[in-house]
Amino acid sequence: MKKVVCSAQKRYGNQKWSGLGYIAEDNLFIPAISKNGKPYIKVIEDAKKYCAPNGRDKEFSGIVTEAHEDVSIFNQEKDRYETIDYLEVEYLVWFKYAD
Repeated sequence: MKKVVCSAQKRYGNQKWSGLGYIAEDNLFIPAISKNGKPYIKVIEDAKKYCAPNGRDKEFSGIVTEAHEDVSIFNQEKDRYETIDYLEVEYLVWFKYAD
């Protein structure tokens, strides 16, 4: 497990995570606090695999896509939940090894 300074945000959204994190088995782990004040760890799978060096020493960046199946989404027009078979979420990821 290697310590990194990192930033990740949804490509088409307003959620953002940044700070100190860890790379282990190609996954990026970012400690965070929810809106309710509860701690959690955001895991972006295969971040190291999809991020390439960006020209600076020990810095990497890229776009990581997460696939989700059978996602429940609230339809406001019909006032009920509906299930989407497949949904992709893209993250803009940047990290630098902190030695």
